[in-house]
Amino acid sequence: MLIEIIFFSLTIFAIFKLFKKPSDYPPGPWGYPIIGRIPSGRQEFMKEIIQLKEQHGDVFSWKMGSRFLVFISDFKLVKELFSSQTFAERPDLST
Repeated sequence: MLIEIIFFSLTIFAIFKLFKKPSDYPPGPWGYPIIGRIPSGRQEFMKEIIQLKEQHGDVFSWKMGSRFLVFISDFKLVKELFSSQTFAERPDLST
């Protein structure tokens, strides 16, 4: 019985760690494990982006599929990021 409890606890812990949002990401909506949070259509997507901007501010994250995306909706901040050397040489992670 003790082995089953330990195994169950370790399994729950591993699942939690696997699907947990990284702590250094901006705030955003919760998503389902593996599929994340996927809108049903283009209009739905735009409405959701506007709603998330109102809820979380100009910078927020969103899990779509297995990836975490960061949205930036402030022009001055986008301009600063693109002109900064810090973000200029990031690798392209697209598959």
